[in-house]
Amino acid sequence: MGPSLNLDVSASNFTMNNLYHHSERGIDILHNAVALAALHDSGRKFPAAKMPSGNAYGNDAEAPQMVDGDRSVDHYPLASWSCRCGQICHHADFLLGTAGCRVAWWFLFLQTRPRYTCIPWLKAAICRNVEGDPTILARSLQVQLQKLISEPAQLRPIDENQKPVIIVVDGLDECEGQHVQEEILCTIRNFTSQYHLPFRFIVASRPEAHISEVFESPFYCGRYRSVDVEESFKDVKKYLCDEFSRIHGEHRTMVNIPLPWPSPEILKELVRKSSGYFIYASTVIRFIDDKNYRPTEQLAVILDRTSSSSTFDTLDQLYIRILSSAPRQDQLLPVLCAISNFDFCPGTLDQLLGLNNGDARLLLRGLHSVLEIPEKDNSSLPISPHHASFFDFLNNPRRSGTFYVGSSHYQMGLAQSLLSLLAGEFRMDIVNCGSTWEQSPLSFIPFITSLPPRTELLSPIKQLNPDYVFKRYLDLEDFDKFLQWLKKIPGAPADLVELWEDYEYMSFVVKKFPVAKFYTTSNKSSVLPPLDIVFQIPGMPRLLQILILVDTDFPEWHVREIRPLTGLTWDDLKTTICALRPIVGRDVDKIRELAHHILHGSFFGEIYPWPTLCRDLARQLICRARATSSLESLTQ
Repeated sequence: MGPSLNLDVSASNFTMNNLYHHSERGIDILHNAVALAALHDSGRKFPAAKMPSGNAYGNDAEAPQMVDGDRSVDHYPLASWSCRCGQICHHADFLLGTAGCRVAWWFLFLQTRPRYTCIPWLKAAICRNVEGDPTILARSLQVQLQKLISEPAQLRPIDENQKPVIIVVDGLDECEGQHVQEEILCTIRNFTSQYHLPFRFIVASRPEAHISEVFESPFYCGRYRSVDVEESFKDVKKYLCDEFSRIHGEHRTMVNIPLPWPSPEILKELVRKSSGYFIYASTVIRFIDDKNYRPTEQLAVILDRTSSSSTFDTLDQLYIRILSSAPRQDQLLPVLCAISNFDFCPGTLDQLLGLNNGDARLLLRGLHSVLEIPEKDNSSLPISPHHASFFDFLNNPRRSGTFYVGSSHYQMGLAQSLLSLLAGEFRMDIVNCGSTWEQSPLSFIPFITSLPPRTELLSPIKQLNPDYVFKRYLDLEDFDKFLQWLKKIPGAPADLVELWEDYEYMSFVVKKFPVAKFYTTSNKSSVLPPLDIVFQIPGMPRLLQILILVDTDFPEWHVREIRPLTGLTWDDLKTTICALRPIVGRDVDKIRELAHHILHGSFFGEIYPWPTLCRDLARQLICRARATSSLESLTQ
């Protein structure tokens, strides 16, 4: 019996005694020392998604290491090590022992296949080094890499036509300690720069800030390529289609369910929610494929966001683990509530929540794995989730627990902050937040009306800047819902209700009048008062002419775009438009008749299309375009 080799991993209170004989083979020594659960196909790992044949896939659960057996050996992940399989695998001490053993095992397997007889030289060299000095497995990371990777590889004559061997390091972010993760990356970089090695390292990891900083440093400049293997919507769709087809064929209860199942719309929604991540798709399939339930009912549960099932346990555990490690959680949760409801850039978040400049970035620094946070050079871009399911998680109390941001406390706080922000001076950075109308902060009306009518919202509502109210096109139903909601607030001031009734009527007129010119009037006798009365209203002739000239093919031309062309203040514009209420009200025929008179009347000696007014408007629009262009260039 030879000496014992003690590997003391004190950080996890774990000690492993490896006994070996002097006559023991290197492959056996490696096998005894390896963390078996770290192998990519280990049965000790969490279950992975079953992927379509012949493709390599990457997601938050598995690295891109599933390869069709018919492919060339040069494409095999000959060394594959995972940090995702429990406590003992989180330590860098196991990395190279596992990688070396994985390389050796692959070549031992390949020895039985004649077409690969040119490969076993690496296996032999690794085993020989371990047999000569078994203490390699207890040495530093640098020594292990040199003895188990660099030196064996250098024994082989350089062949420029030889394709590189792939070494996959899966889940680097789960290796214990940031300094260990950084050490692994630096060690790999050092050896690949010092030696001509026939290897390519694939590091699969969440984009944690410290890992991204290493890759973006001058140390790695030009020596790596970032590949987002997770954005694989087509592969996810194919996977879901194949699996749904299999489920439909295997489950007896599906005999009378017509194809296609599920419908293309539902399939599209599931693909969208996956954001290209197999971790979501595989979780969905495992849940629906439960033989104890009808797949149609299971799918209905998936589509129900309020479900209390444990469908997403694997995904939720990942999210909870990430969020639990974030500091200042009392400040973080309002931030998460804001970005789960609206698109906000980091700088606007600071102002929204009364944070110091740059605090939003600091609060979210540890969440780069679940959130796309724009660089400072692109600070106008909104924060968005890598996974669409992340926001679903945050808004489901049964799934997110203490990280639930859909409570009335957080929602009401966000409403007050948002209304206060929109009460200030008009700012384009707020307008530009939101890749879609639904996610824009300017879509606050549907959000507000989703909350209980509370008196604490009255004051910020009254102070709202009309520029924000009318910046985006609002459906008249939105105004109606808001008015109904506003009237339910105990003690809602009559003047505030009247103000929003005026806003709604302004929107109605600006929406209906431009299209009235395309319709003929009815044969009914005129019920309009003399036009002299209409045109005596200050600002009315110019307003109606401008409305006639507005191109209705551009719905974003709404009340806010009309106001500067009239030269009126908001109060004056409101007074002018609402003066039409007793004249035409909501009678479409009256509006068409008024438009007809405008089109066929003479104003200041000119008839439609009023050349002087058109030139005036053209000059205004050119000046506005130049001003906007200059502003954008200053902010870029």
